[in-house]
Amino acid sequence: MNKQNGFTLLEMMVALCVFAITGLIGWQVMESTSKTQFSVTNHIYQSGETQRIFAVLQNDLQAAISVPANAGGVQSDVWFSAEGSTVLLNLLRYPLDPVANSPAHIVWKTEAGILRRYQWRYGLSSTITPPVVTMQFNGQVKLRFWQGQKWITGWSQRDRMPEAAEIILTHPLWGEVRKIVLMGGEDA
Repeated sequence: MNKQNGFTLLEMMVALCVFAITGLIGWQVMESTSKTQFSVTNHIYQSGETQRIFAVLQNDLQAAISVPANAGGVQSDVWFSAEGSTVLLNLLRYPLDPVANSPAHIVWKTEAGILRRYQWRYGLSSTITPPVVTMQFNGQVKLRFWQGQKWITGWSQRDRMPEAAEIILTHPLWGEVRKIVLMGGEDA
């Protein structure tokens, strides 16, 4: 009698094919899950950065103060302005720290596609290196200002503040997202 003690070659080949197909399916599922997780994480990060930009810009705009061009006999070199290709916004704002008794000088710039916010204590702008907050934003940031019943794309009036500002963020995924911020200028 010829008694078989193992598997035939055909049985081994069928088992190996089944294991290979199962492994390939498992690998595809893992790769798809990994790509989805990366995409969702990136989307959440970009959404958070967009919300952060809106929140910080809104806080800066609402706390902005108007400084007369010749305040107390001293010529002021900082006033609320929003003109230029790299400087998005230049302003003085009430202090963030209640202990600090001088306002903060804030400058928002876009440099090489990165949005940066610089902050100094007013009067020390040229003597110290400012703390910088960098915000990664894959899009474009624009501001418009409401004054006298119309929207203006830039602001350079030294003696007046706008009534409101519109923050416009253009993102490749979400398109244009807008937010209007009341600023308390004349007739607001």
